[in-house]
Amino acid sequence: MATGERSIQHLMEEITNPDVGTVVVHGISGLGKTWTARQAYGRAMASPLFDVFLWISLSVTCTKRRARQKILESLSIVVEDNGDEERVTEKIHSFLSGRRFLLVLDDAWFTEDRMLATLGVPTPRHNASKVVVTTRTMRTQTVMEPDVVIQQSSLSRKESWDLFCQISGHSIVNRFGQMVVEGSHGMPLLIVLMAGALKDSITDSANEELTAKVSSALLNEVTAARFAYSMLPDDEVKHCLVYCLLFPGDMALHDDELIQYWLMDGLIAEGYLSVAATDKAQKILLLLLHRRLLYRDDDDHVRMHEAVREVLMDTGRQRGDHGYSCATHSEGLTSIWFPDGRNKRISLMESSTDRLPQIPQSFLSSLFLRGIRWLKVIPNSFFDNRQILTLSVLDLSFTAITNLPSSTSNLANLQYLLLKGCEHLEELRNIRSLRNLLVLDASGCSALRTISPGSFAMMNMLRVLDLSRTSIESFPSLSRLPELRCLFLRGCRRINFQESVFPIADPSKLKELDLSGTALPEFPYGITKTGHLLSLKLCTESNAVDWNVMQWLQAGLTWDEHAGVYASINTCVDDNRSYLSVSNTSFFQYLDKDSPLWDNCFLRFHIRVCPSEEANRDSEFVFQNENFVFRETYFGTKYCSHPPNACRFLEIHHVRPWGIGGVLHHADVVFLNDVKLVKQLSDFELQNLRGMRECWIQRCDQMESIFTAELEDVSEVLSLEKLWISNLEKLSFLFAGVEKETNFTSLKHIHIDCCPNLVGLFCSTLRFQNLETLQIRFCDKLESVYDHSVIGEEAFPRLHTLRLWELPELKSVCGGILPCLKHLKVKECPKLKALPVGVNDMTPIAIIRGERQWWNNLTWEDERIKSHLLFRRWGRF
Repeated sequence: MATGERSIQHLMEEITNPDVGTVVVHGISGLGKTWTARQAYGRAMASPLFDVFLWISLSVTCTKRRARQKILESLSIVVEDNGDEERVTEKIHSFLSGRRFLLVLDDAWFTEDRMLATLGVPTPRHNASKVVVTTRTMRTQTVMEPDVVIQQSSLSRKESWDLFCQISGHSIVNRFGQMVVEGSHGMPLLIVLMAGALKDSITDSANEELTAKVSSALLNEVTAARFAYSMLPDDEVKHCLVYCLLFPGDMALHDDELIQYWLMDGLIAEGYLSVAATDKAQKILLLLLHRRLLYRDDDDHVRMHEAVREVLMDTGRQRGDHGYSCATHSEGLTSIWFPDGRNKRISLMESSTDRLPQIPQSFLSSLFLRGIRWLKVIPNSFFDNRQILTLSVLDLSFTAITNLPSSTSNLANLQYLLLKGCEHLEELRNIRSLRNLLVLDASGCSALRTISPGSFAMMNMLRVLDLSRTSIESFPSLSRLPELRCLFLRGCRRINFQESVFPIADPSKLKELDLSGTALPEFPYGITKTGHLLSLKLCTESNAVDWNVMQWLQAGLTWDEHAGVYASINTCVDDNRSYLSVSNTSFFQYLDKDSPLWDNCFLRFHIRVCPSEEANRDSEFVFQNENFVFRETYFGTKYCSHPPNACRFLEIHHVRPWGIGGVLHHADVVFLNDVKLVKQLSDFELQNLRGMRECWIQRCDQMESIFTAELEDVSEVLSLEKLWISNLEKLSFLFAGVEKETNFTSLKHIHIDCCPNLVGLFCSTLRFQNLETLQIRFCDKLESVYDHSVIGEEAFPRLHTLRLWELPELKSVCGGILPCLKHLKVKECPKLKALPVGVNDMTPIAIIRGERQWWNNLTWEDERIKSHLLFRRWGRF
């Protein structure tokens, strides 16, 4: 068994051992303690052993106070005064007592006795709970008083080689790989860093200078991390990595958020709102992940390994030209400086302090006070210091401040003001003079009700204003914000739209507008009429929209479900098609078939109607661009290919499809899955289906027939070419009540599948002059396709492919012969004794596939018919 798997199983044995409460996984840095714990944690989550799962990432700088706060947040416990440490401890203890919990404290550096009690964690063995601690210090191992200590082992040679190949992407034997495996002594982090650094240099093994550097880098993880940093392609990438030192070591950052910080702070040359800059930042993030200098904490959050962090901090503190310098100060304050002409960045993020320390005497460009949850007051004079006046980025997010200090007005150079999640902030003031502000983000400030009058009067540069999830009722006019690009008011339920928001200074520059979760009284026609918006999210009843006024629907438009309907529209450049997703059909009730929207927005469309809770479950049914549902995968035949002019798709799932006449009129492909209260396709009024070329009907349990007598009047004008019927429990007739002779001229392909109560397929009055393929499967009660009175020459003059599968009661197909039949496949149709084939000079040789016994039991009116048939034993259907 491999070393890694052995370590995981060992830990799992202790987790499941009822006599064990606390387990410590100990070992030096880089041995894979976190990886082992993460794998075991994942397996435990799949078991019924525990009620509560907690993974708490710690670090050498993480205080007891912050550790408690992390546990509190993981349990989603709200404490009115989270500064009362005793109260927080009691809340944690009360919640966990009586519950079976698995708590992992990763990378712990505790030094005090009775640490679990200090954190509020009950004694784990008392209620079949477990605490797992990973640490590299003997002191932590001792104070945790573990029942079991697991010493993390290094990797075997084979595991080391496999890991190197996995990370480097090169499985061939190479000089560098052999050097790393030999020199790493089975240390996973060292292997990962070296393999990541050498990803693009495996073929340079003849380079003696690089070979010497690799040899020197294999001394330990510190030298490996320095080598990996030196192998980054340029200073821009290096600066983006070093910038991550501003975030606490135990903090995982969302990909998008990290990229936003890089852009805001000028690390990407192309600029903050530039698409090119965002693309470049994403590529840099991927590069750092591929090089393993950052790693995934989960699917969309990243962290820096503590060993890499220590190397970068140590390198930054040394004298010499390393491209940056950094320092640590009291209260966990970190500063970074790049020699790019800009000033220092200083971070106190997630500090446990409740007061601001002395800021180092240097000119600042960025100040990060994010996550200081006990910080309630910033002194009014704090921003009077002339060395702070150079600030361009100020992050006060997730602090407990109730207002901004009066000296905020001094920050004339400020470009980014972040106040996200400041839940105690009630009024936004002292910002009027921030004339260079580009971004103002106060989202999640739930107590925020007012913004001082005139606050936006001088903000001629403001690009982004985010007041989402606030209690704002009104705010200053936006008419003085000529550069506004993004306005986010999501969840602002109290906002008075009669007094706020509109008009916007220059609607043509607005690219994103989010009004979802608000009480918007009507559709904002004035904002959308320019057509420049890329994203529009609304919360308004669709019947509040005057569709006669609408000339187009905005690409990027989203209605949220607070209005009773979810709707989202996007445009795909690749196929020039509009993709519209809605949660019910009320969206279409006022969209007339003659609306100009069909020509302006929906010349090509893919519309999906599905309740949001069902959307993921039904993802397999979604038509994806040109991957049409009637492909060979479903039909099992090459004859049902995608028509070249089919470009308007409509699919409806799990809803009552009323009021959709307008969209049906324009759809040429229709898919109905589990629609409610529909007994036949004719319920939609066949006049609305004149343009439909292809139709799939599936799991519509109340459907009794597809077409009724109404077909007699419209069959000549219908365009339907392909019909797929599947899993209709109550379907008894495909066509019911058609008494006049009716020719369905357009239909070319029919597939019927799993209709257990289907008794009759076609009534004797129907003719299908152009039908080419017919497939029928799993219809237990079906006795005939046509009765003998209908001859095949008249009913199916062009039918060339017929498939019949598991029809135990089927006795006949039709009278006469099928003159164009080329392919017939039959399986498990024991009562079918005669085939509609004959002999004449014009009849082609038909290929018959079926079971040998069935073939031998067929009866023939003329034995010469066999000479025109080529029988093959049934294989793949």
